[in-house]
Amino acid sequence: MRTFSVVAPTWWNELPVEIRALRELVQFHRACKTELFRQPAGSPRRLGSRTALAYAREVSGPWPPQRRPGPPPPPPPPFPGRWGPRRLFPAPPRLVPVRLRCAELPSGRKAGVPPCALPPAPWRGERRLTLRGGGGAGGRSSSSSSSSHRRSARCHCRCCEGCSGGGGGGGGAPQAGSGRGGGGGPGLKSLLLSRFLVLLPWVLLVILMLDADSSPRPPPLRARQEPPPPPQPEGAPRRREAEPLPLIYAITPTYSRPVQKAELTRLANTFRQVARLHWVLVEDAAVRTELVSRFVAGLAAAGPPCTHLHVPTPPRYKRPGLPRATEQRNAGLAWVRQRHQHSPAPPPGVLFFADDDNTYSLPLFQEMRTTRKVSVWPVGLVGGRRYERPIVEKGKVVGWYTGWRADRPFAIDMAGFAVSLQIILSNPKAVFKRRGSQPGMQESDFLKLITTVEELEPKANNCTQVLVWHTRTEKVNLANEPKYHLDTVKIEV
Repeated sequence: MRTFSVVAPTWWNELPVEIRALRELVQFHRACKTELFRQPAGSPRRLGSRTALAYAREVSGPWPPQRRPGPPPPPPPPFPGRWGPRRLFPAPPRLVPVRLRCAELPSGRKAGVPPCALPPAPWRGERRLTLRGGGGAGGRSSSSSSSSHRRSARCHCRCCEGCSGGGGGGGGAPQAGSGRGGGGGPGLKSLLLSRFLVLLPWVLLVILMLDADSSPRPPPLRARQEPPPPPQPEGAPRRREAEPLPLIYAITPTYSRPVQKAELTRLANTFRQVARLHWVLVEDAAVRTELVSRFVAGLAAAGPPCTHLHVPTPPRYKRPGLPRATEQRNAGLAWVRQRHQHSPAPPPGVLFFADDDNTYSLPLFQEMRTTRKVSVWPVGLVGGRRYERPIVEKGKVVGWYTGWRADRPFAIDMAGFAVSLQIILSNPKAVFKRRGSQPGMQESDFLKLITTVEELEPKANNCTQVLVWHTRTEKVNLANEPKYHLDTVKIEV
């Protein structure tokens, strides 16, 4: 062992870096053999390789199998020297021979194999090492160079207590401290630093959690209690409770045609969104038809309250050029008056006539709820123009913007006015005339019985907004419909 400690540094420094970096003894054995055959005879490197190979054989025994007899292989070309052709890899650094000591071997390794014989990590750069010999904890140091930058010799194998730390006592006891003083060099510092960096985030997280738990919590929010109203003096008038919205009566005449159900469905979807609206649906028929009856029954689940009436129009009044839906509107007025005839004080309400082919905007119903007597507003797509409207000056109606018979007393469409319920109940004779009435004059004949032009109440921002349109459904083309029903299923349209 002592002989090996003296000779080993000499051939160890002569070996290439690739061989010294090997970690397995078997691989080191093979690499030494290969390096031995590559070196020319008599070279220092071959001598060093022979020594390493002999020592490796001594440790691990003869390497099987033996080479078969035969002609020896041709010698490889000599390895170029330092000043020869350019190498792929830089020349290995030359280190000053040092004497390395190792203590006892750890368990699990072969006896007689010093751990320092295993190749450590390659040394980078040329260093001059200071050896610490020794018998004691401090040991005497022998300098191998007069350089001011002296570094302690350190075994990289970490195989025993005496080698780890770079100094060491003779008994192999671990040395405390670092640097020139003894064991626990930069490895211990890096270990402590890594542990500190790992624990630091967790420590900060725990501190934040403890700080959050210990911070005072805000008091729970309590419901704000309104102070009780001040007591009212005796004889003071009491506050009125919230009055309900005025009830709106919508009277809609309808008659049988292919688009009847489609028109009623569109109108019902609008009325369904209006609060406190009662729909009076009057059918032009001698009896209630199944289509309208089923439609009204479907409104009971999700729809406005609806009353289904029916009254036929006499055949002599169905000729072209005569007013239409006169009997149906009068039947709706009679039903409303009969409903409130026994009430001592009629509730606030509004009545208007909603044809089934009109289109209504929801803000219109909010406008008409405040009607005191008769309110008016513009109507779109009527009279051959884009709209017709009352002309308003200083909050009063002074004329009519219309394209058809502007000389009418009330040149307005049936969808352009609403009447207060009190006015309807206080004027029982206010109905639509059948005899002596001309087409387009029904509105004027009816309004003349209950109000004047000066008493009209303009709505929709002084009659400057259109909130209702006199739309008409296109005539349906049923030229391909068979005369007799040919389908096996009867579908209601």
